[in-house]
Amino acid sequence: MAKLLQTGYRDSAFLGNSVLGVPVTTAVVGIAAASAQSATLTAGRVYRLYASVNCFIKFATSPTATTSDYPLAAGVPEEFMVPVAGKLAVIRSSADSSLYISLRSDGTGS
Repeated sequence: MAKLLQTGYRDSAFLGNSVLGVPVTTAVVGIAAASAQSATLTAGRVYRLYASVNCFIKFATSPTATTSDYPLAAGVPEEFMVPVAGKLAVIRSSADSSLYISLRSDGTGS
């Protein structure tokens, strides 16, 4: 079973094309053929998602991801602002893997 990794950041530092800081929280959730949920995400904050394989994601209060939801391409980081407090669900496309959820703290969405 693969893992879903959620990391919160603070104290901004420039890393590549993103501004991230020191991790302050990390949560790990297994990713497999069944949908898995993250911990609750903070409304109004920007999260950077990175997956090592193709997967599908869904944001909601208590989401269940399916292969009909938003596709997240492997190796292509994307950023999302969470409009209301809730969770992120993820499901694999064809193989187990890891999804990294990083909370940005560079002022974007704060």
